[in-house]
Amino acid sequence: MKFAKKEKKVLSTKSWNLLIVDDEEEVHTITKSVLKKFDYKNKGIIFHSAYCVDEALEILKNNKDIDVILLDVVMESDDAGLILVQKIREDLKNKDVRIILRTGQPGLYPPKDIIVDYDIDDYKEKTELTSAKLFITIISALKTREFILTIEKHNLELEERVKKEIEKNRKKDTQIVEQRRLAQMGEMISMIAHQWRQPLAAIGSTSSTINLKAMINKLDSKTAIELSNKISDFSQQLSSTIDDFSNFFRQHKQEEKTTLTNIITTTIDIIENRLTNQGITIETDLIDNDEIVTYASEIKQVVLNLLENSKEAILKHNQKHGCIKIKTYKVENHLCLNIEDNGNGIPQNIMSNIFDPYFSTKQEKTGTGLGLYMSKIIIEEHCNGVLTIQNTNHGAISTIKLPQNSKKG
Repeated sequence: MKFAKKEKKVLSTKSWNLLIVDDEEEVHTITKSVLKKFDYKNKGIIFHSAYCVDEALEILKNNKDIDVILLDVVMESDDAGLILVQKIREDLKNKDVRIILRTGQPGLYPPKDIIVDYDIDDYKEKTELTSAKLFITIISALKTREFILTIEKHNLELEERVKKEIEKNRKKDTQIVEQRRLAQMGEMISMIAHQWRQPLAAIGSTSSTINLKAMINKLDSKTAIELSNKISDFSQQLSSTIDDFSNFFRQHKQEEKTTLTNIITTTIDIIENRLTNQGITIETDLIDNDEIVTYASEIKQVVLNLLENSKEAILKHNQKHGCIKIKTYKVENHLCLNIEDNGNGIPQNIMSNIFDPYFSTKQEKTGTGLGLYMSKIIIEEHCNGVLTIQNTNHGAISTIKLPQNSKKG
């Protein structure tokens, strides 16, 4: 009867790396002899030998692929092995290599205390480690090592995916910012046109007066100087308006010292005529004038957006006496700003969505749904503050809370 010839297994070119740390040469020889035919997942073992703590550390520093360490406890000192475990885990930050303590003097350090106090995989007495048990112990440690490396690989892949998603979201936020910027630019152009009508009409009227007086020879030097000064004042008003609006769209913004009073008054200058012409009054109670370090132009954008929202709410509900109240005050080391209107408030069924991107209650196509979303990002992410909106008995109140130094830590 013939038996099938058993094929000789060819080991992989890759191997497991085993570090033997023991001050007895005989232990190294026996361990290598027992494990010379070791095979797990078609991989053999490459042996590394160290006879003291310093030698073991040098090998571990130069070889990041050590999979398992067979470590004696008592070597150059009674606790040399335990010192090495601490150095591996804490100094080298190597949490992956599996460590098996084996000792000929188990009475010095009870296994229960060692397992609890040290990050090791197993604790064996040299006398109990027969060939079979040594095989099983090494394979068990390698399985743990594989599992840990697999988890780490998945974690790295997950971190990479998270980074990519964060980058996508950043790009998306950048696009949203640009969309909102374009929408605001359209609103600003409309405001500029409104702001310029009066001074342009005044310049035209003054110019006509100069022309008429010159034609009938009644343009004396005093009158000419007065009228030219008027034109100069109106021109300065136009220039100031351009400066106010252009500051809203500076690409490279920097934190600056300012006050909430300054932020509010310069923003009101932009929109007040527009509100007044629509029958809406602005009442201010700016009792706090402490300096604040923040992104002033961005906060102006937020204030302008909140004022626009209040205006829209008042007009939507046809309030005969529309009113927006602006108040500043201080709470501990924070400066606060309230913008309150009598526009009947926000319906409760949409209150939880008002800060969502692209959410808008405007029926016409002029609403982008980005105003409050971007306002919250500006206040909370750029300026390290808080933006909240809630209903009152007659309308809604928006509250901005800013630290006096808004730099993020």
